[in-house]
Amino acid sequence: MPRVRAANACTRDPLGTLWSNRHGSVAILTALLGTILIGLAALALDVSAWEVNVRAMQGAADQAALAASFALANGTAAAKSEAQGIAAAHGFVNGKDGVQVTVAIPPASGTHAGVTNAIQLTVAQLQTTYLSQVIISSAPTASASAVAAPSPAATCIMALTTSGAGIAASGSGTVGSQNCNVYVNNPSGCDVALSGLTVTGYDVFLSSSMNPSYCSSGGGVSATHQLKLGAPAAADPYASRIIPSPSAQCLTANTTAASITLNPGTYCSTLALSGTYTITLNSGVYIFNNAGIAVSGTTTINGSNVTLVFTSSNGSNYGSIASSGTLNLNLTPMTTGPTAGMAIWMDPRGSAGLAMSNTMNLNVQGAIYVPSGDVTWSGNMSSPCTQLIANRITFSGSANFQHNCSHLGVSDVAGSASGYTLVE
Repeated sequence: MPRVRAANACTRDPLGTLWSNRHGSVAILTALLGTILIGLAALALDVSAWEVNVRAMQGAADQAALAASFALANGTAAAKSEAQGIAAAHGFVNGKDGVQVTVAIPPASGTHAGVTNAIQLTVAQLQTTYLSQVIISSAPTASASAVAAPSPAATCIMALTTSGAGIAASGSGTVGSQNCNVYVNNPSGCDVALSGLTVTGYDVFLSSSMNPSYCSSGGGVSATHQLKLGAPAAADPYASRIIPSPSAQCLTANTTAASITLNPGTYCSTLALSGTYTITLNSGVYIFNNAGIAVSGTTTINGSNVTLVFTSSNGSNYGSIASSGTLNLNLTPMTTGPTAGMAIWMDPRGSAGLAMSNTMNLNVQGAIYVPSGDVTWSGNMSSPCTQLIANRITFSGSANFQHNCSHLGVSDVAGSASGYTLVE
């Protein structure tokens, strides 16, 4: 009987043998993974270069946005040109090497979209692919954006005159504005004249380009943040307000008692106080029509949520506050309505001023607004919020102004003169 021999390896299915063969698989996987790793390494190197470029783009955007804010006073076109010039100085030239510099005034997007005088600067650039082009089909575009917006111009002192020295000061010490700004609008010559006193502010904006040291004998001007010479004249923050009109019905004050309570309304006779008085003002607007307040004794006036308005129904005899005695004046302003934030409002149609003597102790919060008159200030003041806005201001001795006013409804300078900060 013939024998049947078992099939050997050579007689097996060749396709099955090939399928089950594992020789060389590690080499194939290594080649595939190696290609991927090389590609990722190339991408990592390019991403690192892109990140460096984006940081440079962000720096350029920040500087260009702030530079545009200073040029905005000369118009939107000037601001845009300045922004693109600063970006170019940082190596990002609009329309060159895939760079696009876009300036939007106001911003079209973001949290400050539509905010008046805010400036959005965007720098975009097509990035260069060095090694990563082996795994990506097209180069990415990177961008950086910055938004500069008017900072809340905490206004403490403003001299509106456009001729002569807006601020004059003599004596020794400091007229200080701890957290707020000083504005002097005279565009030529000596806009400050100091003799001994130093005027300080967070930002100080002088419309004249003349160094204040040329106009001073001792003392000077200093700023915690920036001293800006040749600044555009700052807009009067209260100019658009309409002063309340006096009523035909006049109220009178009974000054026979030492303690007096007055009600808001129109007073047509000067409140003459020659004795010792304590006067309480109920909440509201007090209009002194062809009248004022004259103190020759010792008087304390307390008023919360009040505004004192000095006006004239016949265009003459505008009243004011005058004291040859001792006056303790404690006022906080109305916080809503047409007189919001204003403690004392002198009619701009008259030239009556205010003389704050050293026998006055002032705790006046809000604005002391004397747009057409001059103020002489040698009084003693302690208040967390005081704005002094006048045609001209003369200081004699130290004074300390603060601007913790957010709850009082005061108006502050807006626009380029207020200074800008980066907000996005």
